[in-house]
Amino acid sequence: MPFETGAKSHLDRMNLTKRLSEQLEPLFMEHGVSAVEYGQNVLLQGNPGLTSRLRKLDVKKSDVICMKKFSPDFVLWKEPIAFLMLDAKVSITPMFFDAAITRLRVEAGDLSLDRHRIGEVEREAWDNYTKRYPVKKVAICMATPYNPNLVLAEWASELVALHRYEGDINEEAEGSGTPHVNIDLGKMRTLQDFLTEELGVNVDVRMYNDLLDEVKEWPLSKPGRVNWRQFNNVVYRLHHKCPWLKGRMPRVHPFARAVVREFADAGIDLELF
Repeated sequence: MPFETGAKSHLDRMNLTKRLSEQLEPLFMEHGVSAVEYGQNVLLQGNPGLTSRLRKLDVKKSDVICMKKFSPDFVLWKEPIAFLMLDAKVSITPMFFDAAITRLRVEAGDLSLDRHRIGEVEREAWDNYTKRYPVKKVAICMATPYNPNLVLAEWASELVALHRYEGDINEEAEGSGTPHVNIDLGKMRTLQDFLTEELGVNVDVRMYNDLLDEVKEWPLSKPGRVNWRQFNNVVYRLHHKCPWLKGRMPRVHPFARAVVREFADAGIDLELF
């Protein structure tokens, strides 16, 4: 990869989201789905004054401004009548701490919930899609290397938030501290199934596999409050369903690595280096 992901800011996700969009557009075109870029960048045309103003906390109180700031990335349509809006999103930071996952399981009433299924959406974007648009008109496309299906899609109106952060600033988050909503990636269809079932297209296997291969190469992000031992052990656990993940693995004997993986699967963190 040309960059190292981390907790520097939201720029890593923006870069990956751009790469995702660049692969989605030809995929849509190949299957007779017209795609027009929409979203904040198109609507504002790079106006620095407006862009700066939209970063202020008070704008989140206005439905009209939120409709503009959190507009979906694409307008899609397929003849004769299929029409929808789609927002492309990326999740490269799994939930690292087991205690947080346990709390989320209790809050969601689902003890089978695991870190492969937990994704994040900016809270105001989620509110926009679920409260200000008609049912089954806005879809979320989520690409993430730590879910075995890699690229997912579902109507926003069909998803249920696992957890909603209520404060205006998330003090626990690094970077922008943007409040979020956790969603269940396990309740989303693969992008392939979504396009087939909702738009009636027979997705080209080669093009789709190219998209999946791209996402497999994305590195996970390590928040600053997660140390390298914790990071690597979570990567080991995720390997059970996502063997393509490339953590920052220490150079250890294969037998020692296998032992560490066994302990990690049992919920025991070993010191790796």
